[in-house]
Amino acid sequence: MGKFFFLFVAIQFCMSGAAWGATGQLQGTIVDESGKPVAGAELFLYDSVKTKRPADYISAKTGPDGRFVMKVPSAVYWGVARVRHSDKYGPLLAGDLHSGEPLEIDLSEKAQDISFTVADIQELSRAKEKSQKSLSRLEGRVTDQNGQPLALASVYVWNEPLSERLPDLISAWTEQNGEYSLHLPPGKYLVMAATAFPPPVSEGHLERLTISADQKNVALNLQVIKMEADSTVEAVKINADGISLDDE
Repeated sequence: MGKFFFLFVAIQFCMSGAAWGATGQLQGTIVDESGKPVAGAELFLYDSVKTKRPADYISAKTGPDGRFVMKVPSAVYWGVARVRHSDKYGPLLAGDLHSGEPLEIDLSEKAQDISFTVADIQELSRAKEKSQKSLSRLEGRVTDQNGQPLALASVYVWNEPLSERLPDLISAWTEQNGEYSLHLPPGKYLVMAATAFPPPVSEGHLERLTISADQKNVALNLQVIKMEADSTVEAVKINADGISLDDE
């Protein structure tokens, strides 16, 4: 009896040891913005979303095919791909390529095959800043039928002509002061404010708005009012200063 008990304990110990030492496999491809494989890239794995520190695991550098394979303890990780133009680890340097926000990767149960796209983050930031210079800032305040600032409302924008019910652009919820802001390129739009989604759209509730290329800052105050005392449908009245409104 004692021998059988000892054998049972030994088997259980071996099984638990195998489970404790389980490994997960992560493989994939690192590509650039055009979809071409990137050589010399590395994948950095972290055991938490906090990635501004040394990585827990780093893959070997990719070859011409951009492929990587890693075997690590089975767990949940956060991964970023990077191409370093220096042998030093640390903050991004000029010319480094990066995949951006860390991606959560679950290797606790099965292998994963994931692709990462790397780009020059600093160059993308400059391009974004340049593109925003061609946009107009639309801002103002949303009020209720009594003229009081309205919180938790959104401003909805459609490109004209209206072809779909859902808006093309939605502002963030207004704060307690009712203020909102959006960035729009020059063009013709249909605009309304509402506290519900999807917004109660009809041609009678939308206002036509034209923004010209020379307008960089546009002030537009919106008022959400009830059409009838017992109605939940909302309409929009617009009070615009320094903006061109098309006639109905």
